[in-house]
Amino acid sequence: MAKLFAFIMFLFLFINIPFLLEAARVLATFFHPNQLACLC
Repeated sequence: MAKLFAFIMFLFLFINIPFLLEAARVLATFFHPNQLACLC
């Protein structure tokens, strides 16, 4: 049962990788506003 749960979690994370990357980028720009100039 634990293996099945781990597999489902892995699939869930794998599917959501683009969303997680986007969220991480937004958080990075939020915590470091001075990097907005570098991104542009």
